[in-house]
Amino acid sequence: GDTCWFFFGAENTVGEWTYYSLPYGYSSSMNLVAGAPDEFTMLPAVGGGPVADILYVDGMNFRGAQPYFDTAFQNINVFDKVDRYDVRGPSSGVGNRPGSRVTNVLTQLIPIYNRIFWNSGDLALGCIGDGVGYEKSDDATMLFTFCDLHTNVISGIYFSGDDLADEWSTLTGPGAVALRTYMTYTVVNSDHVAAGAGLNPAVIWTPGGGAFAPTDSFVVYGGCPGINDFDVIAPAPPLSFSEMDYAVFNCFTSPGPRVPSAILSQSTMNAVGNAVNIVLSGFSYHSIRDIDTDGILERCWFMNRIFSYTGTLTQPATAARPNARVNSLAQNYPNPFNPVTTIKYTIKEKAHVSLKVYNVAGQLVRTLVDEVQSPEAVKPIEWRGRNNQGQQVSSGVYFYKLVTKGFTKTRKMVLLK
Repeated sequence: GDTCWFFFGAENTVGEWTYYSLPYGYSSSMNLVAGAPDEFTMLPAVGGGPVADILYVDGMNFRGAQPYFDTAFQNINVFDKVDRYDVRGPSSGVGNRPGSRVTNVLTQLIPIYNRIFWNSGDLALGCIGDGVGYEKSDDATMLFTFCDLHTNVISGIYFSGDDLADEWSTLTGPGAVALRTYMTYTVVNSDHVAAGAGLNPAVIWTPGGGAFAPTDSFVVYGGCPGINDFDVIAPAPPLSFSEMDYAVFNCFTSPGPRVPSAILSQSTMNAVGNAVNIVLSGFSYHSIRDIDTDGILERCWFMNRIFSYTGTLTQPATAARPNARVNSLAQNYPNPFNPVTTIKYTIKEKAHVSLKVYNVAGQLVRTLVDEVQSPEAVKPIEWRGRNNQGQQVSSGVYFYKLVTKGFTKTRKMVLLK
């Protein structure tokens, strides 16, 4: 449950020190680097309660996927049920993965998490380690054990990544082979453009699928053809089924001819008699973009479908419509910042609101909000790095805490000068 914050330091032959962290970079100032440290979470972190429910594995740490997941988790009201595991150096194959950190699936994963969201982003290799190939962490055996011995009536995994399906189909480690019994498929083409889907294809519902609805559709952003090559995958009925297909997208017309398939699902009874539901997409989740202008983020509705298919929550996930009122506290932006950052929050009902900034010693630095507010009156708040006396504070880590009726949330921010 602990999170370790750390940074590196090294001394050269003439006594000069250099410090480094991934969020900050290099500096001769230890204080600056310590103010933006690396972090590592010891599983299980148990989210916001005794049962976290969701383990989100960010297999492209610091490469841009996390904000897309986080905003969707917030939108469907499950953010506090999520534990995130960051894979450090994800493209290096150096073993910084759950498969080499989780020592006992039966105690560290199964009692805590009902589902895993496994994302490898745009990585071409090391999407899932099998202990034999490029990535020596045996993620596959860990995931197979999670599926095979899970005690919930329904549990599941959502796999997403531009090349995850392609790499997984070639892995020969026993865990990877066993895990494919829970998602049977073939790769039709490892490049969606070569398959005829266009650079930025639409993804549309496949008749006969059970996890999604006929009205579901969105675009996946192909970006750079040299980086984004989505997998085109085929199911193996009656075990797995196609849920959504690619289609050539033209913003002036309806989607063109289909290129099957973009998303597959499979429901399998595990060794202890419970259902394990798997969803596999041939693209990374963070590539999802809206196909219409109805004001509803398609990735949030998509996430809600994943939740419905992969089990039940202690409290049901509810995708928020426009103007839906919920209590939330967003990550400040920019972060790190100098000299100004913006904090956004929402409240679901009229109540007293407290928004305060604290230092790492827990001392109050600045009161930003301390009044009764109604939901429609809430506005973004700027903090200019000054305390209650108007004095500029020093560089370092600070925490901002929102307290309102039935809701408390704290987040970390970093001031760098």
